[in-house]
Amino acid sequence: MSLIALKDLSLTRTATLFAGLDLNLAKGDRLGLVAANGRGKSSLLRILAGQEEPTTGSLIRARGLVAAFAPQDPPAHLLPMTLHEAVRDALDAETAEAEGWRVDILLDDLAVDETLRHRAVRDLSGGWQRSMLLARAAVVEPDLLLLDEPTNHLDIARIGVLQRFLAALPRDCAVVAASHDRAFLDDTSTRTLFLRPAESADFALPYTAALQALDQRDAARDRQFENDMRKVRALRQQAAKLKNIGINSGSDLLVVKTKQLSDRADRLEEQARPAHHEASSGAIRLANSGSHAKALVSFADAAIGTPDGRTLFRTGKLWIEAGDRVALLGPNGAGKTRLVERLRAALADADPEIRGA
Repeated sequence: MSLIALKDLSLTRTATLFAGLDLNLAKGDRLGLVAANGRGKSSLLRILAGQEEPTTGSLIRARGLVAAFAPQDPPAHLLPMTLHEAVRDALDAETAEAEGWRVDILLDDLAVDETLRHRAVRDLSGGWQRSMLLARAAVVEPDLLLLDEPTNHLDIARIGVLQRFLAALPRDCAVVAASHDRAFLDDTSTRTLFLRPAESADFALPYTAALQALDQRDAARDRQFENDMRKVRALRQQAAKLKNIGINSGSDLLVVKTKQLSDRADRLEEQARPAHHEASSGAIRLANSGSHAKALVSFADAAIGTPDGRTLFRTGKLWIEAGDRVALLGPNGAGKTRLVERLRAALADADPEIRGA
């Protein structure tokens, strides 16, 4: 049974993000949504959730459909609430009163520590905020669960919890997850939609197999495009020769034939379409050739703590030197984001314990 049917859907901002999109979501579907940053994934999820309207096209929802959307960041009105209150807030007043136990069971399923449940959302790490948003979406027992970059900010253990949680959902619950996490998509999806400005591609395959199928399709389309363009060039060369002959001989028949060849070349060129090639969304380059300092950043045993003053860890005396590539690992809530914030402050000369060269 179809939960949502999209027909010829398009969305245009300053440019067309996608157009001509046809998609049917059925009960139990596990769809991975893939595109470069800024190419419409979040917008499509909001359209499916009924929070945004497409530019053109139609969207038909099954009667009584319950769709729940877990965005990337918590809305501002949730920040003062505790984690538990924020999840309970997703329920209507009557359900919250009669079935508030749903919240605790769900937080147990997501392995949320009891002490975190009574902490303000604004004081939680990005990973625990992400778990709260998932719980808010799941607590309403949706027919369609929409997830926007669900593994962002999650450590490896929390990604495992998320995958097990999705696997344990009711079989009829459909899930659409927009993600750049290839391993997560391979483990959790059975369909993949590559969202494109035109001719988005939907495969009944998990991400890696779907990407291989897409590459093969694109390669075949590129070969067809090159073949079509060779025909266009050949037709125009023939037309140019006949035109010269026709002018010199004064033959009206050759003039007509020349026009026919030119028209054929124009039609073929108009119909020829190369495969879509994703443009780069930008690059980050690190350059230190202009720095003569051996240590670019030094840590003077900095204390990394939470906004409410609790110390999470101390860095000890450390240095980041030219050419270093540092991976920052730790469980959710361990202070990774807080350390990065302190580094940013140090680079602006606003942190006495961490200094930039």
